[in-house]
Amino acid sequence: MFSVTGIVELVVAMSREILLGTVLLISAAVVGGVLGKNPRSFPASLVAMWLGRVVLPLVRNQSLAFRTVVIFSNNAGVLCVLVVVGASRTVGAIMVGVIGFSLGMAVRLLSRIETHWHTPGSSSSPESKRRVRIGVALNLLEPPAILLAIGLCLGRSVHALSEYTCWSVFGIWIAPLLLISAFGEALWIGEGLAPSRSRSPASQPNTNSVQD
Repeated sequence: MFSVTGIVELVVAMSREILLGTVLLISAAVVGGVLGKNPRSFPASLVAMWLGRVVLPLVRNQSLAFRTVVIFSNNAGVLCVLVVVGASRTVGAIMVGVIGFSLGMAVRLLSRIETHWHTPGSSSSPESKRRVRIGVALNLLEPPAILLAIGLCLGRSVHALSEYTCWSVFGIWIAPLLLISAFGEALWIGEGLAPSRSRSPASQPNTNSVQD
């Protein structure tokens, strides 16, 4: 598990679980997106509260390091839960579905937020566009980390993976991928925030509008 060969062999062994988990995640996300059309439903209200009162205010912070820590902590925390509940394949499958459902609903709700969000990279500045490209490229490391965590979650009991093996993979492969990805995401989000630095507090986006 500590070498590239070892992790490749593990991924190949868990390929069935990774595929099934991916299908479950995407299916649940579609359902969450559809149900998210009604922002007043109970699940949508919970997700909206988390987004509007916790996530969005934090990621709008002007500090790149702060945004990176927030994004990394959120993503790593979710995937840690996946690894923990993977001791039971049934509970693991349910958790994958819950995460997919929440993700789909969050995307739907975010699309409804009325903000003055500046499209990252739309500035004429070449430096801004370069930062966005770098950020997006680094952010692409997140899906492999998620798939690997799903494999550990659903394949832990099937392949009799020890806790040591699971957490070694998490610490050596998943966590670094998430950290680099979080930095990239924080980077391009920062470009979207750039114009707001000069706005007055009264003109700042309303984080509670996600609940409307």
